[in-house]
Amino acid sequence: MGFKSGYSRLARLFAKSRDEWRAKAIARRKEIRLLELKVRDLEISRAKWKEKALTAADAYQRRTDKAEEKAPEDEEEEKRTPAALAEISPSIPPRGHQYPVSTIQIAIQSQVEGLVSLRGTEKVFELFSPFLPSELQEAPDHATVQRWTQRLGLFLLHQPVPRRDDWVFVPDHFLERGMTKCLVILGIPHAQLAQCGYSPSHKSMQLLALEVVEHSTGERVRESLEQLSRKVGEPVQIVSDHGSDLRKGIELFRETHPKTIHSYDISHRLARLLKAQVETDPWWKDFHEQCNQLRTKLQQTEWAFLMPPAKRTKGRFMAMERIEWVLNLLAYDERGDFSELPPVYSLNWACRQAIGRQFGPEAQRAVLCLGSEDRFSDLKSLRRKIVGLIGTEEPLPEEFWALADERRRRFDEFFGKLLEDRQAYALYAQLLRLIKSSQTLLKNEGLHADSAEDLAKQFRLLTIADEPVRHFGEKILSAVREEAKKLPKEHIGLASSDICESVIGKEKLFSKKSPLQEIGKSILMIPVFLTNVTTQLVRTGMERVRNRDLKEWAINTFGDSAITKRRAAFKGGFDDTNTGGTIATVEG
Repeated sequence: MGFKSGYSRLARLFAKSRDEWRAKAIARRKEIRLLELKVRDLEISRAKWKEKALTAADAYQRRTDKAEEKAPEDEEEEKRTPAALAEISPSIPPRGHQYPVSTIQIAIQSQVEGLVSLRGTEKVFELFSPFLPSELQEAPDHATVQRWTQRLGLFLLHQPVPRRDDWVFVPDHFLERGMTKCLVILGIPHAQLAQCGYSPSHKSMQLLALEVVEHSTGERVRESLEQLSRKVGEPVQIVSDHGSDLRKGIELFRETHPKTIHSYDISHRLARLLKAQVETDPWWKDFHEQCNQLRTKLQQTEWAFLMPPAKRTKGRFMAMERIEWVLNLLAYDERGDFSELPPVYSLNWACRQAIGRQFGPEAQRAVLCLGSEDRFSDLKSLRRKIVGLIGTEEPLPEEFWALADERRRRFDEFFGKLLEDRQAYALYAQLLRLIKSSQTLLKNEGLHADSAEDLAKQFRLLTIADEPVRHFGEKILSAVREEAKKLPKEHIGLASSDICESVIGKEKLFSKKSPLQEIGKSILMIPVFLTNVTTQLVRTGMERVRNRDLKEWAINTFGDSAITKRRAAFKGGFDDTNTGGTIATVEG
């Protein structure tokens, strides 16, 4: 045969060559199949886009024909270009986009106004696609929806702000995990405060500045306010929560801008007064400890609907939810109506004693056979059982049946200790009325020279019985007078910075869904929260801001994100899809 090697060696070589050629042939068949699928998909896509293009061209032709039929006085309408016609049609995609403007607008509004999640938005389109027009039936990917919102936010962030001499600034800091802080400065013209009842909504505000810094100081805040003032005009008022950096920075700013008024947010001012009032009170600490224990006891029981609210980790003296809860619980206890739970009755020791007092020891011994574990779903059944045991139909008093009600017993078991000190709750109820009256008046009527007098009139209408509460009311009036003195006569200013905290809180609803909950591109949703999202705005934003621009802004603002660093750090480590590498190296 011409081979010098042995037959066994030749057989091995031939078998190896055959296996290699077989593997190559299989790989080539797979590659050919993939190419065939790609060609098929491209043909389908081409046909789809061809159909869309023909539909758009047909629609444009119909509009053109309609325009040509119009009267001579509509000559301006005839001069419209295809681009102008596209701008007024939400069914035509923005330049360089696949989806129509209407799809992008609905997706963005679902997030910022409906608070629908990214994947939820994608699912909404899928669920409603059979009922939507043809141009809205294709569901966008969740990552695409996220980029749309962020691109619109970046577009709004770079829009010029009109220069005015009556701006009211509302600054605040917030932070997430990591070292960075974000400074948000919202603004509203003073002339518009009266229109919104001195309690502005999100859409009433404008985003004036959004800065991300690693180290925030008073000097840094002053620089930010100086730059912003040169850009949009000197503010007439700045309302802040008196955080250390903000307070120092604003006071430094006022050294060169003495006409600017710095007002202490009324909510934080009242919280500081309340903290001084109750922080040293042992009852206050004991009350919160009992509430925490109750939450643990009740959360897996049928009484979970009466569970106390969770304690705030921040701004805990600004919130009186637990005091409101316990006051409502006292009213619930006085009504004695436990109809929210199924009725259960039994004879406990207190019931047996009541029977003994009314009918004698023989009757008390007769009902010993009924234990507390014997339950009745209605009073008639229990009454028939008692009558059969004691041999008399003499009626029992209402107090007896209240003792037999297991719901009342369980309520007292859970809440009896907490509700013992009713006098303390009466005092805190009066404090709560003072705080709510102050907030309602100042947030709805603004801060002005007569605010303290108006508030004193409100206090006189309240029932204040305790001297500590009267003293607390005087402290509130003194604080309001101090803030009102800063304002010029006849000037009504903003009393609260709650609107800024509300906007930041809404942003955190989205940022907390990120893997590591860091400050990132989600802050671009803030300008979108404050804007009416229109079709033309969406089209312009999508055409002017590219994905590349968004990526460059994120790199320049944040650098590498925490999740990017995490992936780089864990690269080559344990991988649940290929566990052999790292473990084998360790074992080797």
